[in-house]
Amino acid sequence: MEGMRTALILALVSIVFAAFAQKPTLKQAEDKLVHDGYIDTLCNAQWAVKQGDAIVPILDQMLAKRKTYAKLDNGGGAFPFNAEYALAHIPSKRSLAVLEKYKLKLAIQGWKLRDQKKSKDYGVLSRDGSIFVKANQSIGAVQQLKAGTAVRILKRAIENPNEEGPRGGPTVYDEVEVLSTGRRGFVQRAGDNFDPFF
Repeated sequence: MEGMRTALILALVSIVFAAFAQKPTLKQAEDKLVHDGYIDTLCNAQWAVKQGDAIVPILDQMLAKRKTYAKLDNGGGAFPFNAEYALAHIPSKRSLAVLEKYKLKLAIQGWKLRDQKKSKDYGVLSRDGSIFVKANQSIGAVQQLKAGTAVRILKRAIENPNEEGPRGGPTVYDEVEVLSTGRRGFVQRAGDNFDPFF
């Protein structure tokens, strides 16, 4: 009985310790989202999403200082876009409140669309783009899409090894369905292979 009680106490202590140890700090967020190079800070938006609601107040603090970060030698990397992306993908009311505070309209649209559909497989385009019949831009675009176009993401990160991307390597696409028209096709990712959906 005493052994079971000790084991239970140790398990609870380790759970509590893990919860506190994993909370992100402002310095950690700045290092990952501002101080690394552009590609690293962009890709670290996924790290911020994984932090969940715990990082929302930190991102709020950072967005309040975005002009300061822009003056850094590296121009602040991909900040504030990466913070906006992360907030759009964190399904908490606090995250939505921060997006609304800074009037980040496209990110708000994406957040609300995923909340309405109860699925991560929806988003809005973060930039203007084109939709292709196949994962191959040489065939030609069938439709131009504006930033803010709502889509259902059918398949992510489809590589075309026969087509060179903007920064070398294979071109990468996402297969989508445009919600307003039902048209299905492929949207090309930028050369950094970062998904284009808030």
